[in-house]
Amino acid sequence: MARAKSDGEVADWLAIDPLVAEKAVEAKLDGPSDALRARLERDYRKEAEKIYAAPFDERGRELAFSALYQKLFARLGYEGILWSTLKSFPQLPERVAQVVVLPAHGEREEGADLSAVTGNEGRRAALRLRAERFAKDPSIRALLSFHWLQLDDLASPAFGYGGQGLSGDLHPAEQRAVLETYSLLWGLWTDARLTQRGLGLPGESERRKKTAETAFARNLREDDFFRSVLRGEALTHSALLQAARDLRLHAPARSEGLCSLCRFPSQTTQNVPALPEGAARAALLRDYPALSGPVCAHCFERYEFLAEGAMAPAA
Repeated sequence: MARAKSDGEVADWLAIDPLVAEKAVEAKLDGPSDALRARLERDYRKEAEKIYAAPFDERGRELAFSALYQKLFARLGYEGILWSTLKSFPQLPERVAQVVVLPAHGEREEGADLSAVTGNEGRRAALRLRAERFAKDPSIRALLSFHWLQLDDLASPAFGYGGQGLSGDLHPAEQRAVLETYSLLWGLWTDARLTQRGLGLPGESERRKKTAETAFARNLREDDFFRSVLRGEALTHSALLQAARDLRLHAPARSEGLCSLCRFPSQTTQNVPALPEGAARAALLRDYPALSGPVCAHCFERYEFLAEGAMAPAA
């Protein structure tokens, strides 16, 4: 049985990147005027004046402001939101040595990431978030519950995630398509389990369901695997990954507006003859010589990027 963590160890378990604290506080300072913002402005100005008056060098002043942002982040209750949502996942602090909350630059970067660390420190994890969510997103608690549960999955022996990636038999475009499908399936399964706990975010869950129904051209409730997903039944990393491979690599794109490569719906698909002639199209046809269906702008842009790199002069 794992040893229970002391109060000090639990406090150190969650680390807030200084940039997250800074951006979250600044988002509140830039937000609508209210009593909390007015008090925050007064506190910030008072503390900032002390820092500027102190005999710090440049690095010392930088560290002082970093500490100030961390203090204000906690004072606003944002650190408390992280801890309070974590309480629904009591096994997580025993399964992961530490979680660092890092800034994300966009929604696609947000999420949990578990990495293996050698030695006695155990596994550490990163939770990436857009820091302004703390000040502006009323659904921040539901979003954090979503990420905590997925991190708990990654650390759970029953889920069976070992940090393994996809096998090398897939082309990069196929790998991206499989990983995006895996993320969608995992998200649907996470939504279902959170809803059972009363922690779900209905709007986001419905959005994912509609995306899946369009992308896979099927009624999710009439498919055995999707019924298991939507019921929140016990699943594993390998089962989700195999389902993602099957859905992306073996199921034809049967609906208009679906990209033949990534199989996701898009309003910017073009059939191969309509794609611009050049190195990008030639590379695409080398990888998929029998391709005849539509290709979305996102997939084709990747080939354009690769073609530009191949044609760039050597330094």
